[in-house]
Amino acid sequence: MLGIWDLISFPNNLCEGTGSIYGKDGVCYLKEECTKLEGTRDGPCASGFGVCCIFILPCGATVKQNLTYLIQDVTTNPGLISCPYTICPISKAVNRIRLDLNKFTIAGPVAHADQTGAAANTLNTGSSVGDCAIDTFVVSSGGGGKSSPVICGTNSNQHIYVDTDGENCITASFVFGGDTLEREYDIRVLQYDTTNQMGGPQGCLQYFLGATEPPHGGIITSFNWQFRFVNDGDPTTAPVLDVQNTIHLSNQNYDICVRRTAGACAICWAAATMGTATLARGSFGLR
Repeated sequence: MLGIWDLISFPNNLCEGTGSIYGKDGVCYLKEECTKLEGTRDGPCASGFGVCCIFILPCGATVKQNLTYLIQDVTTNPGLISCPYTICPISKAVNRIRLDLNKFTIAGPVAHADQTGAAANTLNTGSSVGDCAIDTFVVSSGGGGKSSPVICGTNSNQHIYVDTDGENCITASFVFGGDTLEREYDIRVLQYDTTNQMGGPQGCLQYFLGATEPPHGGIITSFNWQFRFVNDGDPTTAPVLDVQNTIHLSNQNYDICVRRTAGACAICWAAATMGTATLARGSFGLR
């Protein structure tokens, strides 16, 4: 004999949670399916026949879902020194996986000696400056593609894409040093198949939709490069770009792609140079 739930069928589309679980979105499943998949029910979907199932992974977990979250609340003691997450493609058609770093703060890289004035020319510019010596984060690709560079520091609102062949899983791995620095992250993981152009071209670690894409609207920064706009209160004065306490990370070699805007035939880049003539920090080249 079949029960009524055996006759109900609906697509496992993305759904909007009620907000009780970190205010996250999820995947629409039957209640029984969500429980079996070890998700958390967060409100109805599919006209009430399903539940919005939220997947928040613990360290060391492996998951095969289209929408998952990696979350660490603010802590000075993350516990595990190594924290890997394994995300597997939901189908063979998946070729790109995106990680949105909504919140991301771990230990920063090795810094130079912050000197000014006459001592400016004696900056510590040893080979270790910019290295992630305490905490690290890296995302491997699935199926022999290029992994992300190793990053650390503050990278909120950045994103990372990696390639997959639709069969091999990717791994997002944190390694924490033994100190009492604050760590916090909230990362959304979303999968794209070959028919979805929002996944961007393969091989691109980052993919931007255009000059006005949030959160920075036309400004692209390298990882751990922090800035803000400062206004002196005068409405007639344009805000000034102010760089925070920032260090360029070492060994960053990756491709950034930008979708062509309708009607556009070229793109112009300009490097923002910060610092003073005696302490030239923050500039970089474009080629």
